[in-house]
Amino acid sequence: MMNLTDQKNRFYSPLDKTWQADRALIEGWILCLCVVAVTVVAMPLTALARETEGPPKPKTVELTTTDGVKLNVTYYEGTEGENTVPVVVIHDWKSKEDGATYKTLAEYLQSRGYAVILPDLRGHGDSTTQKASGRTLKLDPSKVRPESVLAGDLEAVRLFLLKENNAKRLNLAATTLIGVGQGAVLAAWYAIYDWDDFARYPRNDPGKQRLIRLRRGGEKDVKALVLISPANKIGKQLKIDALARHTEVGSGEVSTMILVGQKQVEGKSNKPKETKESKTAKYIYERLKRNGHEVDSEDVSKCSLFLKAINTELNGEKLVNETNLDLKARETVRAFLNLRLRDRSVPWSERTAHSN
Repeated sequence: MMNLTDQKNRFYSPLDKTWQADRALIEGWILCLCVVAVTVVAMPLTALARETEGPPKPKTVELTTTDGVKLNVTYYEGTEGENTVPVVVIHDWKSKEDGATYKTLAEYLQSRGYAVILPDLRGHGDSTTQKASGRTLKLDPSKVRPESVLAGDLEAVRLFLLKENNAKRLNLAATTLIGVGQGAVLAAWYAIYDWDDFARYPRNDPGKQRLIRLRRGGEKDVKALVLISPANKIGKQLKIDALARHTEVGSGEVSTMILVGQKQVEGKSNKPKETKESKTAKYIYERLKRNGHEVDSEDVSKCSLFLKAINTELNGEKLVNETNLDLKARETVRAFLNLRLRDRSVPWSERTAHSN
């Protein structure tokens, strides 16, 4: 498996093989053009309209967290019914970013069948008010505790996805979290929150833990993490290495892709110059690799941990949103999701929401 110190294949990932497969498919499509043309001519006009209208238009949804925050999200509905993989994109914890920052990524993934939800985390974008004790408060992003995003914002998003699951518009059990920068730390911690009873409830009451987990509507739904230019920590309490300390989330139970930009620098040593982002990416990759992830199999479909270093100075939202350069960041994300979730047919089931 490639890592940032590989000299022979520094910017190669086993997922690159999927792009070759895509090219083969394109060649096959070219051979079938005549057949498709005949089919289109014979197709009823109503069916043709359905084929050409494209995916559903994104819609804005307002959710309310358990602590009264009005959470603004943009939802891009998927197109594969109960087999649709839902993707939650968690933006960086900066005042200038919000869910709309990742519109390009969302449109790309939706066009490939995925359902994508872009929340404005509390204090960001249009999620700036909170009702508490009969008053409406204005949220200052510099004063919001990122820990409250876990049981508040991301849990509200999950309950929205649960309803979409029961409407057979997606499969909640195949949930993917994409976190960017400090948002990658939040993604890692919400995965732990989703898998671990003790992340939510006191250790001294296991009976209550099981009861509330059942009422909550399910468990262990986060099946994949995409960490883009991950930060080391957010706030005082949340650090990225907590992911490596968790025996389930930090192992092959949750497939993980780490994506980072690292410009290749020519010189005597021929080594790429490390950046803050690439150092953190390498650190968390090495920690996770020791947890039992499969990284070296010749059969790439068996690998559960990937590190992709792209030859660029861009990182964070600029890395994943760049459209003019041939970076293949979005293609890398899609190849990973196809490999680890979409092509593995995670079983769908109806879920029960909790009520407090």
